[in-house]
Amino acid sequence: MGDFSIDFKGFFENIGTYLIDIYHNPLKIIVFVLDLSIVLLILYKFVKSARHSRVWQLLKGIALVIAITVASEFLEFRILSYILNAFMPYGVIAMIVIFGPELRRMLEQLGTNKFIKYFGIGIEKDIATKTKEDIYKIVIAAKELSNEKVGGLIVIEREIQINDVMDSGVRIGADVSPQLLVNLFVPKTPLHDGAVIISKNKIEAAACILPLADDKEIASGLRY
Repeated sequence: MGDFSIDFKGFFENIGTYLIDIYHNPLKIIVFVLDLSIVLLILYKFVKSARHSRVWQLLKGIALVIAITVASEFLEFRILSYILNAFMPYGVIAMIVIFGPELRRMLEQLGTNKFIKYFGIGIEKDIATKTKEDIYKIVIAAKELSNEKVGGLIVIEREIQINDVMDSGVRIGADVSPQLLVNLFVPKTPLHDGAVIISKNKIEAAACILPLADDKEIASGLRY
C-alpha cells in the first residue's frame, strides 16, 4: 500500500524545515516572500479564470478528493486511503486532459505580451482603450438603428451597480459589437423590447426593464 500513498507527513516536514532555515537565515525571508507571492498570484489568477469556465466544478471536486485523502491518512483509514491514492496517478492524467485547452492557452501566452496582461500589468490602460473602442461601436450601432428608424435603449453601467435591472432581463455576457447591438433591437425578435445593459466592457443583459419615471406627464412604457 505504501507504494501508492502520498507522503503528506514528509510534505509538512519539508515545510517545517524550510521555515526553520528561514528563521536561522533572516535574509532568506525576502526569497520566501517572493516565492510565496508568485505562487499565490498564479493560484489566484488560475482560480479567477476557472470560475468563469467549465472547470470550476471540477476544481471543487478535486479539492474535495484531496481533503478526503488527507483526512483518511490522518485518521488511518487504510482501505479508503489506499483506494484514493491508487487513483491519484490517473487523476493527474485526467487533469492534463481536462485542462488541456487552458494549459495550452497559458503556455501560448508565455511568448506574447498577453503574458504580462494575464498578471494584471498594464490592465488599466487596456480597459481604457477597450472602453473607447466600445463607445465607438455603440455610436456605429446607434447610427445604424437611426437609419433603420428603429428605437433602442442602451444603458452603460458606471459607478452605481444595476444588477437588479440586469436580473430583470436575459443575461448575455458577450463582447460589444455594432452588429449584435443592432440585432438585439430588431422588431418582433424575443429580446427587442427593453434595454440593453453594458457593464465592464460586456453586453451583460438584454430585454431589461428600467424603472418607470415618476413624472406622470412623461409617456410611460419601456421605450420612454
